[in-house]
Amino acid sequence: MEYDVTVPREFPPNLEHLGYKDHRVIVDSARLLKVLRHAFHMSASDVKNFFFAANLRLNHDRVEKRSQKVKKGDVIDLVLEVTESEVKVKRLEILDFNENDDNRIEIWVRKWKFLKLPRKL
Repeated sequence: MEYDVTVPREFPPNLEHLGYKDHRVIVDSARLLKVLRHAFHMSASDVKNFFFAANLRLNHDRVEKRSQKVKKGDVIDLVLEVTESEVKVKRLEILDFNENDDNRIEIWVRKWKFLKLPRKL
Protein backbone atom coordinates (compact mmCIF):
# COMPACT_ATOMS: atom_id res chain seq x y z
CA MET A 1 0.00 0.00 0.00
CA GLU A 2 1.41 3.37 -1.01
CA TYR A 3 1.15 6.47 1.17
CA ASP A 4 1.39 10.05 -0.04
CA VAL A 5 4.43 11.48 1.74
CA THR A 6 3.47 15.08 0.89
CA VAL A 7 0.37 14.92 3.11
CA PRO A 8 1.21 14.84 6.84
CA ARG A 9 -0.46 11.96 8.67
CA GLU A 10 -1.76 12.24 12.21
CA PHE A 11 -1.76 8.48 12.74
CA PRO A 12 0.63 5.79 11.52
CA PRO A 13 -0.96 3.39 9.00
CA ASN A 14 -3.04 0.58 10.50
CA LEU A 15 -1.68 -2.85 9.68
CA GLU A 16 -4.76 -4.96 10.34
CA HIS A 17 -3.54 -7.89 8.26
CA LEU A 18 -0.83 -8.52 10.86
CA GLY A 19 -3.41 -8.80 13.62
CA TYR A 20 -2.73 -5.50 15.35
CA LYS A 21 -3.63 -1.84 15.10
CA ASP A 22 -1.45 1.15 15.88
CA HIS A 23 -3.28 4.11 17.31
CA ARG A 24 -3.11 7.01 19.74
CA VAL A 25 -4.51 7.17 23.27
CA ILE A 26 -4.76 10.46 25.15
CA VAL A 27 -4.90 10.20 28.94
CA ASP A 28 -4.28 12.50 31.89
CA SER A 29 -2.13 9.95 33.72
CA ALA A 30 0.27 7.20 32.65
CA ARG A 31 -1.13 4.76 35.19
CA LEU A 32 -1.52 1.24 33.86
CA LEU A 33 -5.25 0.86 34.49
CA LYS A 34 -6.05 4.25 32.93
CA VAL A 35 -4.12 3.43 29.75
CA LEU A 36 -5.83 0.03 29.46
CA ARG A 37 -9.27 1.57 29.93
CA HIS A 38 -8.76 4.03 27.09
CA ALA A 39 -6.92 1.68 24.74
CA PHE A 40 -9.45 -1.16 24.91
CA HIS A 41 -12.53 1.03 25.65
CA MET A 42 -13.25 -0.87 28.86
CA SER A 43 -14.97 0.27 32.03
CA ALA A 44 -12.93 0.90 35.17
CA SER A 45 -14.61 -2.02 36.94
CA ASP A 46 -13.75 -4.42 34.09
CA VAL A 47 -10.06 -3.47 34.25
CA LYS A 48 -10.07 -3.76 38.05
CA ASN A 49 -11.60 -7.23 37.75
CA PHE A 50 -8.66 -8.32 35.56
CA PHE A 51 -6.28 -6.92 38.18
CA PHE A 52 -7.98 -8.59 41.16
CA ALA A 53 -8.25 -11.92 39.32
CA ALA A 54 -4.46 -11.77 38.72
CA ASN A 55 -5.02 -11.81 34.96
CA LEU A 56 -3.02 -8.66 34.25
CA ARG A 57 0.64 -8.87 33.16
CA LEU A 58 3.20 -6.12 32.61
CA ASN A 59 6.30 -7.25 30.72
CA HIS A 60 5.26 -10.90 31.38
CA ASP A 61 5.14 -10.41 35.17
CA ARG A 62 2.00 -10.23 37.28
CA VAL A 63 1.02 -6.68 38.22
CA GLU A 64 1.22 -6.17 41.99
CA LYS A 65 0.20 -2.48 42.23
CA ARG A 66 -2.72 -0.81 40.46
CA SER A 67 -0.93 2.53 40.51
CA GLN A 68 2.00 1.30 38.42
CA LYS A 69 2.95 3.61 35.56
CA VAL A 70 3.73 2.52 32.01
CA LYS A 71 6.71 3.58 29.95
CA LYS A 72 7.91 3.25 26.38
CA GLY A 73 8.50 -0.37 25.39
CA ASP A 74 6.18 -1.92 27.99
CA VAL A 75 4.05 -4.92 26.99
CA ILE A 76 0.73 -5.33 28.82
CA ASP A 77 -1.33 -8.53 28.62
CA LEU A 78 -4.92 -9.12 29.74
CA VAL A 79 -5.21 -12.90 30.14
CA LEU A 80 -8.56 -14.07 28.75
CA GLU A 81 -8.21 -17.85 28.85
CA VAL A 82 -5.56 -20.42 29.77
CA THR A 83 -5.56 -23.96 28.32
CA GLU A 84 -3.02 -26.76 28.53
CA SER A 85 -1.14 -25.66 25.42
CA GLU A 86 -1.88 -21.95 24.92
CA VAL A 87 -2.83 -18.66 26.52
CA LYS A 88 -5.33 -16.27 24.93
CA VAL A 89 -4.67 -12.60 25.68
CA LYS A 90 -5.43 -9.02 24.73
CA ARG A 91 -2.03 -7.35 24.29
CA LEU A 92 -0.98 -3.72 24.34
CA GLU A 93 2.51 -2.48 23.51
CA ILE A 94 3.57 1.09 24.33
CA LEU A 95 5.32 2.49 21.24
CA ASP A 96 5.82 6.16 22.07
CA PHE A 97 5.06 8.64 24.82
CA ASN A 98 4.56 12.43 24.53
CA GLU A 99 3.31 15.01 27.02
CA ASN A 100 1.17 17.82 25.61
CA ASP A 101 1.14 21.46 26.70
CA ASP A 102 -2.14 20.98 28.59
CA ASN A 103 -0.63 18.22 30.81
CA ARG A 104 -2.30 15.44 28.84
CA ILE A 105 -0.23 12.44 27.79
CA GLU A 106 -0.35 11.18 24.22
CA ILE A 107 0.58 7.50 24.03
CA TRP A 108 1.03 5.61 20.76
CA VAL A 109 0.06 1.98 21.26
CA ARG A 110 0.02 -1.24 19.28
CA LYS A 111 -3.00 -3.32 20.22
CA TRP A 112 -4.00 -6.93 19.63
CA LYS A 113 -7.62 -7.66 20.60
CA PHE A 114 -7.11 -11.42 20.52
CA LEU A 115 -3.76 -13.18 20.51
CA LYS A 116 -2.94 -16.87 21.05
CA LEU A 117 0.43 -17.55 22.66
CA PRO A 118 2.08 -20.89 23.49
CA ARG A 119 1.92 -21.63 27.20
CA LYS A 120 5.19 -21.82 29.13
CA LEU A 121 5.08 -24.47 31.84
